[in-house]
Amino acid sequence: MWLKLCLLLIYVTFLFIIARFIEAVTWYETGSLSRRLLDPMTLSVMKLKALLHQRGVTYDGVVEKSDLTQLVESTGPAMEDEVEMSLMEEETSVETVFESGAHFYEQVEDAKDSVWIISVIWGDTLNHRFISETVWKSIKKRVSRFGIRAGIMDCGKYPKYCHRKGFSTPRLMMAVPQDFKTKASVKMYTYYGPARESNINRWIHERIDEKVNTVKRFKEFKSDWLLYKHSFLNPEIRTILFSKGLTMPMFYSALSLKFPGRVQFGKVDMRSSNEEFKHFLWNNSKVYGSLPYYLIITPEDKFVYGLKRGEYLTYESLEIYLKCLYPSLNDLFILSFVIVNVMSWFEFFEVQGTLFKRLRKLLWCALKYNVLLIMTWLPLVGIFSLPNLDKLTMFGLKIVRLISTSSLASLLRQDIFFYTVYSRCLALSFLLYTFLIGLVQYMKQDVVTNENNGEEEEDLWNFNQMRTLQHLFRPADSIGRLESGLNRFGVVTSTLWLQPSGSLEYIQQLPTWQFHINNVHCVNENPTEMKEIVQNENLDMLKEDEVFSEKEIVQSEKFMEDIKLNLSFPPGYLPNTQCVICLDDYENGITLCGLPCGHSFHEKCILSWLNRDNHFCPTCRWPADQPKKDTLHLHCE
Repeated sequence: MWLKLCLLLIYVTFLFIIARFIEAVTWYETGSLSRRLLDPMTLSVMKLKALLHQRGVTYDGVVEKSDLTQLVESTGPAMEDEVEMSLMEEETSVETVFESGAHFYEQVEDAKDSVWIISVIWGDTLNHRFISETVWKSIKKRVSRFGIRAGIMDCGKYPKYCHRKGFSTPRLMMAVPQDFKTKASVKMYTYYGPARESNINRWIHERIDEKVNTVKRFKEFKSDWLLYKHSFLNPEIRTILFSKGLTMPMFYSALSLKFPGRVQFGKVDMRSSNEEFKHFLWNNSKVYGSLPYYLIITPEDKFVYGLKRGEYLTYESLEIYLKCLYPSLNDLFILSFVIVNVMSWFEFFEVQGTLFKRLRKLLWCALKYNVLLIMTWLPLVGIFSLPNLDKLTMFGLKIVRLISTSSLASLLRQDIFFYTVYSRCLALSFLLYTFLIGLVQYMKQDVVTNENNGEEEEDLWNFNQMRTLQHLFRPADSIGRLESGLNRFGVVTSTLWLQPSGSLEYIQQLPTWQFHINNVHCVNENPTEMKEIVQNENLDMLKEDEVFSEKEIVQSEKFMEDIKLNLSFPPGYLPNTQCVICLDDYENGITLCGLPCGHSFHEKCILSWLNRDNHFCPTCRWPADQPKKDTLHLHCE
């Protein structure tokens, strides 16, 4: 997980460097890194209308270029980047078709921070609609860029619910939150004017402008907007528009409904204001230039929005700026959700194998990360809701405000807005980055890693052990062995005592020998008077006094074969002919390795087993690094 987080940070740093490289190219071409202001009179009528449409200013009935220029200047300066964004092709607006009364209540009446435009119809024909389909699409396209959602309620399917709500005829409605609260009531407005697009747009604009406070006196402005009571415990953000225009741009007034309880919006009409407002703007060193001013007031300082790079007069740009100043828990959760799921995509390119294996690893990683994220957020939400931790929360918001108003944060917001506009380039760069990660991961794979990956894959789908029932049984421990195993069962969690107590050097100290079944020969031809001579020169890991001495045995020919098998194993190790790991029979001359419990295996098999953090015997589960004190003979097992 930490590796994926580091890879994500490297990718974000790469995007930051790319953005600075683009700025360097711009500086080489224009000779300036600051924002470029344009004279509206030099713009074409099409660009002026696109700019007004992006800011949410109605220009119905205005045909002269000078009048369009005056409307643009009344809402703010024209920036080159903003003009280019206004000419981009807009995304297709999405509408919601309410499927039931409960769906309507959940989406509209229970949503406290959303504005809805609802078309109530009583059928599919034109006579059952208040406005035509063409006008509805145009209105929906216009308001969708300002966070206003569009929906259709077909009362022909739910007549009882519509009659109970009073929707007896086709109409156009607007749902707007009432108060400046986190959970305010939603009020429904009904349009009764003519079904013309210009009149409907003007009605929508008027309903939204009502939610912006109008400041008429400087005394009210100074006491209610500039001064904070208990500034440390009041993280509220205040925004004031100083303008001489007749109407407010919709991108500003629509945001007043997006931040209930967090950001308060106001307006000062400089046409009828007294000299005190002008004196305040003149004396404030951070406010300069011509009207309008978008003044942002925080408990720490005052800022003019639109002076730094990346601060555009658009709905999306101002929304990102305000969310950085006062993020909600929902904003932080969405950010963490995006980060976690982007991190999980690295798993698809880090894993080497088939497509099915990559998808399986990706799904498992995404599921695991999301479960951990939810389990982390549940206690955090409960902790933040505790009344005793208000000061801690306010202190955290204060730090966020100090960071968000810095120059570096301004650059990051500019990059975020840039990459959200060019989302396809962002997706392509991420795919190239992950492809390079997968290529590096593939090239650094060596033989050992490939073997381990193969063994890991085989262990996951290996059913060879089901050929026999040997893995289901193990020798029963006697009473003498019970005392030596009490310490092992004293620990509740098996993963604690199965881990090595020290280093992994014990693996190199395990005894090894070669398996020879033909190293015993008969001295006397008479089966009843046979002698055996031990000639095992391969037990170099054992002590000299542990080697068998010559002795005579008078046995049958079958018993002679057992003696030959016993002589192939050092003292203290159980003789067997098969490795329980790979289930293959021992071949003459193969190297075996033994564990302290007395069981032996192929050297390659047991080393691979131990190197995969299985520090216990595959047969009896005894720890591989702990000696075993035997009180009974091994053959009694």
